[in-house]
Amino acid sequence: MRDYYEQSAKREAGRLSRPADGAVEWELHARALEEYLPPAPARILDDGGGPGTWTLWLAHRGYQVTLTDLSPALLNVARDRVAQAPQRCAGNVEAVMEADECDLSAFPDDSFDALLCRGPFIT
Repeated sequence: MRDYYEQSAKREAGRLSRPADGAVEWELHARALEEYLPPAPARILDDGGGPGTWTLWLAHRGYQVTLTDLSPALLNVARDRVAQAPQRCAGNVEAVMEADECDLSAFPDDSFDALLCRGPFIT
């Protein structure tokens, strides 16, 4: 899994904005997140958040977000995107860090108000 995302990081970064690839997924997830997430400034763990697309979307709305992913290449894309975001958005991104989404032991219980996990699990 890591190898796949290491090789496709740049493609993955734009996937949700392409009509034939992820636009419907984007719209459905955005509607669900708006409906079900607690109100900002809740703390959100974007577990397996890849290139940071949803992390930035959440941070722009005032959420405090931590992004984790297994792929260093995707994390580099995410860090670049956060660095280029307006400060009022980038300031809401608490961390961008490598982690296996199946092992959240780095975080104490009750660290976050919500967990997003939309990717594959490796077992």
